[in-house]
Amino acid sequence: MAAYDLFRAGCRWRVGSGTQIRIWADPWLSRPRSFRPITPVPSSLTEVRVADLIDHTSVSFRFEVLIILLAPLNFGFSSSSHVLEQSWWRRVWQAKIPNKVKVFVWRACLNALPTGDNLVRRIPNTSAECPFCSCSKEDRMHIFVLCPFARQVWGLSSIPLSLISLQIPDFWAWMQAVAAGLDGVKFGLFLCMCWSIWWCRNGAGFQSSSRWTAPPPGCIKLNFDGATFRKGMELGAEVVARDKD
Repeated sequence: MAAYDLFRAGCRWRVGSGTQIRIWADPWLSRPRSFRPITPVPSSLTEVRVADLIDHTSVSFRFEVLIILLAPLNFGFSSSSHVLEQSWWRRVWQAKIPNKVKVFVWRACLNALPTGDNLVRRIPNTSAECPFCSCSKEDRMHIFVLCPFARQVWGLSSIPLSLISLQIPDFWAWMQAVAAGLDGVKFGLFLCMCWSIWWCRNGAGFQSSSRWTAPPPGCIKLNFDGATFRKGMELGAEVVARDKD
């Protein structure tokens, strides 16, 4: 009996039509140990079958349903995830948006942006705070979804907030889930708005205008600037001396 239980614990369904396999209750994924999705079971969907995730015309998974219903699924089907990734990038590269936005999306999905949490891991004594709201951990989900600034931007757009607010902690899965609910034009708008949020974030963090501050009492502050001109071999300089008044 013990051997039988051990044998059964390592078994999983081989998906055919999927009509007999319950998504959350039965072992059918190639994830080690549990062979089940890692997401919580929605109370209204306990008996939903794998067949509901399959497009029986093309005999393939309906990836938009997989992403929205099960993300982050982590189902481990190398062929399925490869097709999903190919479909996503094909849509990005074919979008009618500037190339710089496409490159930005590529870097964002690979977690190659210099976000606060990335910088603090690579550069000692670097702050990971958000330049907009001073959140202590500025990761991709914070920048594009959770930050009050980002939420204001999305609220003023034509992108449905119900998509933006999907409770998906993984940025890559969130991007795909939102995109699955958008047509071609709004998909391009979505990517451009993500780029705009990032551009504004960089402006707030690195291009803030500096203001002159008065020196302490009894001190003189010198502000100076200079320039050279090749034509005519001329140069110029200016110095301003000010006290606290």
